[in-house]
Amino acid sequence: MGSQMRLVARSARNADLLIEAISPAPRWHDYNNYRSYIDLGREAATEMLPELLALKNGSDIETKERELELKS
Repeated sequence: MGSQMRLVARSARNADLLIEAISPAPRWHDYNNYRSYIDLGREAATEMLPELLALKNGSDIETKERELELKS
């Protein structure tokens, strides 16, 4: 499992955006409870939606937030 975690860490460092869906009771071999992991991932992705859209549109989320602050 150590090499797998190193691979995850290396991939995360190279990612443009990292969506972390961390389960309170992680069990990699919990095949019967897969729906909760899917829901957890969907929830994490939904929270990151502004950043995802900013990447899609080629803009920086921090710049967008600053623009909104200046307008208000």
